[in-house]
Amino acid sequence: MRIKLIYPDWGNFPLYYRRYISTLSLPTVAGLTPPDIDISFTDERIEEIDFNDKPDLVGISSMTCQAYRAYEIAKIYREKGVPVVIGGVHPSLNPEEAQLHADAVVIGEAEESWPRLIEDFRKGQIQAEADSCYS
Repeated sequence: MRIKLIYPDWGNFPLYYRRYISTLSLPTVAGLTPPDIDISFTDERIEEIDFNDKPDLVGISSMTCQAYRAYEIAKIYREKGVPVVIGGVHPSLNPEEAQLHADAVVIGEAEESWPRLIEDFRKGQIQAEADSCYS
């Protein structure tokens, strides 16, 4: 199984904020992923996203300043038939909105919810309803 984790660009924020404020959200998610899964990570603030690939699952972390870009990225992958999971601060506060753009939403911290999501995904039973988000 191949999972692609994406941290979207921040848009019009000053370059200092977009480049130099690090985040540990997706490296933490990568660390929580079972070792038999191939993980790739793209931080769009640093490099462009390669949309020519076709991972089995895409995970996107989003703060509010990244939400529109996260939804754009999700749309591209979903149109290719790749399931998308969105998590982070913005989806945690607005799960109903995020659910419109993703196949599953992770609410809150990933330490407990990500392993459950992976297990469900392997079974083909990913929770897709907003009222049953991973939290």
